[in-house]
Amino acid sequence: MFYENKTYEIYVRDSLGDDGVLQCPLHLHYHVEIVYMREGNSVAVVDGKEYAMPPDSLLVVFPNQPHTYVSTEIERYHIAIISPNIMPEVVQLFDSYETTSPVLENVSSYPDLKAILELLFSLNGGKIEDESRRVNVIRRGYASALMGLIFKHFPVKKTNVECSRAMRTVIDYCVRNYSQELSLALLSQELHMSKYYISHLFGKEFNMKFNDYINSLRVSAACRLLCDTTKSITEISEEVGFATVRTFNRAFNKQYKLSPTEYRASSRGVE
Repeated sequence: MFYENKTYEIYVRDSLGDDGVLQCPLHLHYHVEIVYMREGNSVAVVDGKEYAMPPDSLLVVFPNQPHTYVSTEIERYHIAIISPNIMPEVVQLFDSYETTSPVLENVSSYPDLKAILELLFSLNGGKIEDESRRVNVIRRGYASALMGLIFKHFPVKKTNVECSRAMRTVIDYCVRNYSQELSLALLSQELHMSKYYISHLFGKEFNMKFNDYINSLRVSAACRLLCDTTKSITEISEEVGFATVRTFNRAFNKQYKLSPTEYRASSRGVE
Protein backbone atom coordinates (compact mmCIF):
# COMPACT_ATOMS: atom_id res chain seq x y z
CA MET A 1 0.00 0.00 0.00
CA PHE A 2 1.19 3.51 -0.70
CA TYR A 3 0.04 7.03 0.14
CA GLU A 4 -0.89 9.43 -2.66
CA ASN A 5 -0.18 13.01 -1.70
CA LYS A 6 -2.65 14.74 -4.00
CA THR A 7 -2.28 18.50 -4.33
CA TYR A 8 -5.24 19.42 -6.55
CA GLU A 9 -8.71 20.35 -5.28
CA ILE A 10 -10.90 18.36 -7.65
CA TYR A 11 -10.19 15.84 -10.39
CA VAL A 12 -12.96 14.54 -12.65
CA ARG A 13 -12.77 12.17 -15.62
CA ASP A 14 -14.56 9.30 -17.32
CA SER A 15 -13.28 5.95 -18.56
CA LEU A 16 -13.36 6.99 -22.20
CA GLY A 17 -9.86 7.43 -23.53
CA ASP A 18 -8.25 4.85 -21.25
CA ASP A 19 -8.39 1.06 -21.32
CA GLY A 20 -11.83 1.01 -19.68
CA VAL A 21 -10.65 -0.96 -16.67
CA LEU A 22 -10.92 0.46 -13.16
CA GLN A 23 -7.77 -0.93 -11.59
CA CYS A 24 -4.97 0.44 -9.39
CA PRO A 25 -2.60 -0.65 -6.60
CA LEU A 26 -3.74 -0.56 -2.99
CA HIS A 27 -3.42 3.04 -1.83
CA LEU A 28 -4.92 5.79 0.32
CA HIS A 29 -5.11 9.59 0.30
CA TYR A 30 -6.74 12.47 2.12
CA HIS A 31 -9.12 13.17 -0.78
CA VAL A 32 -12.61 11.67 -1.14
CA GLU A 33 -12.81 9.25 -4.09
CA ILE A 34 -16.16 8.80 -5.86
CA VAL A 35 -16.82 6.34 -8.68
CA TYR A 36 -20.11 6.05 -10.58
CA MET A 37 -20.31 2.76 -12.49
CA ARG A 38 -22.42 3.18 -15.62
CA GLU A 39 -21.74 -0.13 -17.38
CA GLY A 40 -19.86 -3.29 -16.51
CA ASN A 41 -18.94 -4.74 -13.14
CA SER A 42 -16.01 -4.20 -10.81
CA VAL A 43 -15.01 -5.05 -7.26
CA ALA A 44 -13.79 -2.42 -4.80
CA VAL A 45 -11.62 -3.43 -1.87
CA VAL A 46 -12.03 -0.86 0.92
CA ASP A 47 -10.48 -1.33 4.37
CA GLY A 48 -9.71 -4.93 3.41
CA LYS A 49 -13.31 -5.85 2.51
CA GLU A 50 -14.64 -6.56 -0.99
CA TYR A 51 -17.71 -4.76 -2.37
CA ALA A 52 -19.39 -5.49 -5.71
CA MET A 53 -19.86 -2.48 -8.01
CA PRO A 54 -22.64 -3.36 -10.50
CA PRO A 55 -24.00 -0.96 -13.14
CA ASP A 56 -25.74 2.14 -11.71
CA SER A 57 -23.81 1.94 -8.43
CA LEU A 58 -21.86 4.64 -6.60
CA LEU A 59 -18.71 4.05 -4.58
CA VAL A 60 -17.55 6.59 -1.99
CA VAL A 61 -14.16 6.21 -0.30
CA PHE A 62 -13.69 8.51 2.69
CA PRO A 63 -10.31 10.17 3.49
CA ASN A 64 -7.49 7.81 4.49
CA GLN A 65 -9.37 4.60 3.71
CA PRO A 66 -7.07 2.06 1.99
CA HIS A 67 -8.67 0.96 -1.29
CA THR A 68 -8.08 -0.71 -4.63
CA TYR A 69 -10.13 -2.16 -7.49
CA VAL A 70 -10.28 -5.55 -9.18
CA SER A 71 -11.77 -5.59 -12.69
CA THR A 72 -12.28 -8.46 -15.10
CA GLU A 73 -14.18 -6.75 -17.90
CA ILE A 74 -14.41 -3.47 -19.80
CA GLU A 75 -16.34 -0.87 -17.83
CA ARG A 76 -17.85 2.56 -18.33
CA TYR A 77 -17.50 4.79 -15.30
CA HIS A 78 -16.94 8.33 -14.03
CA ILE A 79 -14.53 9.15 -11.23
CA ALA A 80 -14.20 12.26 -9.06
CA ILE A 81 -11.48 12.87 -6.48
CA ILE A 82 -12.27 15.77 -4.17
CA SER A 83 -10.27 17.49 -1.44
CA PRO A 84 -12.27 17.85 1.80
CA ASN A 85 -10.55 21.22 2.29
CA ILE A 86 -12.94 22.86 -0.20
CA MET A 87 -15.85 21.80 2.05
CA PRO A 88 -14.93 22.97 5.60
CA GLU A 89 -18.39 22.19 6.93
CA VAL A 90 -18.00 18.53 5.84
CA VAL A 91 -14.54 17.88 7.28
CA GLN A 92 -15.84 17.32 10.82
CA LEU A 93 -18.28 14.70 9.50
CA PHE A 94 -15.37 12.66 8.18
CA ASP A 95 -13.95 12.67 11.71
CA SER A 96 -17.21 11.46 13.22
CA TYR A 97 -18.77 9.09 10.68
CA GLU A 98 -17.95 6.31 8.26
CA THR A 99 -20.19 4.44 5.81
CA THR A 100 -21.48 1.02 6.79
CA SER A 101 -20.98 0.14 3.11
CA PRO A 102 -19.08 2.31 0.61
CA VAL A 103 -21.31 1.21 -2.30
CA LEU A 104 -24.84 2.44 -3.00
CA GLU A 105 -26.72 0.49 -5.70
CA ASN A 106 -29.57 1.61 -7.99
CA VAL A 107 -28.45 5.23 -7.97
CA SER A 108 -31.13 6.11 -10.55
CA SER A 109 -33.74 5.54 -7.85
CA TYR A 110 -32.30 8.60 -6.03
CA PRO A 111 -33.16 11.43 -8.49
CA ASP A 112 -31.44 14.18 -6.49
CA LEU A 113 -28.19 12.20 -6.22
CA LYS A 114 -28.23 11.14 -9.87
CA ALA A 115 -28.90 14.71 -11.01
CA ILE A 116 -25.96 16.24 -9.11
CA LEU A 117 -23.66 13.43 -10.30
CA GLU A 118 -24.56 14.22 -13.91
CA LEU A 119 -23.96 17.92 -13.33
CA LEU A 120 -20.55 17.31 -11.75
CA PHE A 121 -19.47 14.85 -14.41
CA SER A 122 -20.64 17.17 -17.19
CA LEU A 123 -17.63 19.30 -16.23
CA ASN A 124 -15.28 16.44 -17.05
CA GLY A 125 -11.84 17.71 -17.88
CA GLY A 126 -9.18 16.77 -15.38
CA LYS A 127 -7.76 18.80 -12.51
CA ILE A 128 -9.55 21.85 -11.26
CA GLU A 129 -6.55 24.17 -11.60
CA ASP A 130 -6.63 23.61 -15.38
CA GLU A 131 -10.07 25.18 -15.70
CA SER A 132 -11.42 28.74 -15.74
CA ARG A 133 -12.36 30.45 -12.49
CA ARG A 134 -16.06 30.25 -13.40
CA VAL A 135 -15.92 26.48 -13.96
CA ASN A 136 -13.96 26.07 -10.72
CA VAL A 137 -16.68 27.80 -8.70
CA ILE A 138 -19.41 25.74 -10.34
CA ARG A 139 -17.53 22.48 -9.79
CA ARG A 140 -16.89 23.26 -6.11
CA GLY A 141 -20.61 23.95 -5.67
CA TYR A 142 -21.56 20.64 -7.28
CA ALA A 143 -18.98 18.79 -5.17
CA SER A 144 -20.33 20.31 -1.94
CA ALA A 145 -23.91 19.46 -2.91
CA LEU A 146 -22.85 15.92 -3.78
CA MET A 147 -21.23 15.36 -0.39
CA GLY A 148 -24.40 16.57 1.33
CA LEU A 149 -26.46 14.02 -0.63
CA ILE A 150 -23.95 11.27 0.12
CA PHE A 151 -24.45 11.82 3.85
CA LYS A 152 -28.20 11.86 3.19
CA HIS A 153 -28.43 8.58 1.24
CA PHE A 154 -25.50 6.45 2.39
CA PRO A 155 -25.94 4.56 5.69
CA VAL A 156 -23.31 5.81 8.16
CA LYS A 157 -22.18 4.97 11.66
CA LYS A 158 -20.27 6.79 14.39
CA THR A 159 -16.50 6.36 14.50
CA ASN A 160 -13.93 6.80 17.23
CA VAL A 161 -13.45 10.56 16.90
CA GLU A 162 -10.31 10.66 19.04
CA CYS A 163 -8.65 7.93 16.99
CA SER A 164 -9.69 9.55 13.69
CA ARG A 165 -8.32 12.96 14.66
CA ALA A 166 -5.10 11.48 16.01
CA MET A 167 -4.59 9.59 12.76
CA ARG A 168 -5.17 12.71 10.69
CA THR A 169 -2.75 14.70 12.87
CA VAL A 170 -0.06 12.08 12.38
CA ILE A 171 -0.68 11.83 8.63
CA ASP A 172 -0.68 15.61 8.16
CA TYR A 173 2.65 15.87 9.96
CA CYS A 174 4.18 13.07 7.92
CA VAL A 175 2.93 14.47 4.60
CA ARG A 176 4.49 17.85 5.42
CA ASN A 177 7.79 16.44 6.69
CA TYR A 178 8.45 13.15 4.88
CA SER A 179 11.56 14.55 3.19
CA GLN A 180 13.14 15.15 6.62
CA GLU A 181 14.37 12.58 9.11
CA LEU A 182 11.30 10.93 10.65
CA SER A 183 10.91 8.32 13.36
CA LEU A 184 8.31 7.22 15.88
CA ALA A 185 10.38 8.84 18.63
CA LEU A 186 10.46 12.17 16.77
CA LEU A 187 6.72 12.10 16.10
CA SER A 188 6.08 11.25 19.74
CA GLN A 189 8.07 14.31 20.79
CA GLU A 190 6.58 16.68 18.20
CA LEU A 191 2.95 15.59 18.51
CA HIS A 192 2.94 14.73 22.22
CA MET A 193 1.68 11.21 21.57
CA SER A 194 3.05 7.89 22.71
CA LYS A 195 5.16 6.28 20.00
CA TYR A 196 3.48 2.98 20.84
CA TYR A 197 0.08 4.59 20.24
CA ILE A 198 1.24 5.97 16.88
CA SER A 199 2.56 2.55 15.89
CA HIS A 200 -0.77 1.03 16.96
CA LEU A 201 -2.68 3.50 14.79
CA PHE A 202 -0.79 2.47 11.68
CA GLY A 203 -1.25 -1.22 12.41
CA LYS A 204 -4.96 -0.84 13.22
CA GLU A 205 -5.99 1.66 10.53
CA PHE A 206 -3.64 0.82 7.66
CA ASN A 207 -2.29 -2.63 8.50
CA MET A 208 1.24 -1.41 7.78
CA LYS A 209 4.34 -0.39 9.65
CA PHE A 210 5.23 3.27 10.20
CA ASN A 211 8.51 3.03 8.26
CA ASP A 212 6.72 1.43 5.28
CA TYR A 213 4.25 4.31 5.26
CA ILE A 214 7.02 6.95 5.28
CA ASN A 215 8.80 5.11 2.47
CA SER A 216 5.56 5.09 0.47
CA LEU A 217 5.32 8.88 0.81
CA ARG A 218 8.89 9.29 -0.35
CA VAL A 219 8.54 6.89 -3.26
CA SER A 220 5.33 8.61 -4.42
CA ALA A 221 7.13 11.96 -4.41
CA ALA A 222 10.07 10.40 -6.23
CA CYS A 223 7.76 9.17 -9.00
CA ARG A 224 6.73 12.73 -9.83
CA LEU A 225 10.36 13.87 -9.95
CA LEU A 226 11.34 10.91 -12.11
CA CYS A 227 8.62 11.76 -14.61
CA ASP A 228 8.76 15.56 -14.56
CA THR A 229 12.45 16.39 -14.10
CA THR A 230 15.87 15.36 -15.37
CA LYS A 231 17.38 15.18 -11.88
CA SER A 232 19.66 12.23 -11.21
CA ILE A 233 18.57 9.23 -9.15
CA THR A 234 20.94 10.34 -6.39
CA GLU A 235 19.51 13.88 -6.33
CA ILE A 236 15.94 12.57 -6.19
CA SER A 237 16.81 10.08 -3.46
CA GLU A 238 18.20 12.85 -1.28
CA GLU A 239 15.40 15.31 -2.07
CA VAL A 240 12.60 12.95 -0.96
CA GLY A 241 14.38 11.96 2.24
CA PHE A 242 16.20 8.66 1.74
CA ALA A 243 19.51 8.32 3.56
CA THR A 244 21.15 6.34 0.76
CA VAL A 245 20.46 5.50 -2.88
CA ARG A 246 20.54 1.82 -1.95
CA THR A 247 17.67 2.32 0.53
CA PHE A 248 15.79 4.32 -2.12
CA ASN A 249 16.19 1.59 -4.73
CA ARG A 250 15.06 -1.08 -2.29
CA ALA A 251 11.95 0.85 -1.22
CA PHE A 252 11.08 1.77 -4.81
CA ASN A 253 11.39 -1.79 -6.04
CA LYS A 254 9.26 -3.04 -3.16
CA GLN A 255 6.43 -0.72 -4.18
CA TYR A 256 6.62 -0.85 -7.99
CA LYS A 257 8.65 -3.99 -8.77
CA LEU A 258 10.86 -1.70 -10.85
CA SER A 259 14.02 0.26 -10.21
CA PRO A 260 13.75 4.09 -10.35
CA THR A 261 15.65 4.04 -13.65
CA GLU A 262 13.27 1.47 -15.14
CA TYR A 263 10.26 3.44 -13.91
CA ARG A 264 11.56 6.67 -15.51
CA ALA A 265 12.18 4.89 -18.80
CA SER A 266 8.73 3.26 -18.85
CA SER A 267 6.99 6.55 -18.03
CA ARG A 268 8.63 8.13 -21.06
CA GLY A 269 7.91 5.21 -23.38
CA VAL A 270 11.55 4.20 -23.66
CA GLU A 271 12.19 0.51 -24.29
